[in-house]
Amino acid sequence: MLERGKEALETLVNDYKENLKKEMQATIDAAKDVVTKISDASKEASSKISAIGKEAQDVTKQFAQSRGLLVFEALIRSLNGEKVDVRQLRDAAVVAMTILSAALPESSRNKYSLDAVTKNVKDDSSINYPL
Repeated sequence: MLERGKEALETLVNDYKENLKKEMQATIDAAKDVVTKISDASKEASSKISAIGKEAQDVTKQFAQSRGLLVFEALIRSLNGEKVDVRQLRDAAVVAMTILSAALPESSRNKYSLDAVTKNVKDDSSINYPL
């Protein structure tokens, strides 16, 4: 009888160990699955954020390009013989000179002169009246 009790107890302990191992493995597998899902979701979110960033950059670029054309509208209208507010012409000229200056090398004497003219035109207080 003692031998049967010992065998039964060993069987019970072994069954408990096997069940514990299975539960531990199931817990480990579930944790791995959660980590994989989090990693996949993170990659997907990163990809979506990148796509949103690119789309925002494209929209910003399109907006800047359209606004850039509007800056020069006063010059174009003036060239077509229309009367244009002198402040609009000044602003367009300053933008054009700023763009040109940025394209010149730092060592250029023309860059220095152009920057000085741009500053003078920008700061000219006599250009505060409409045509």
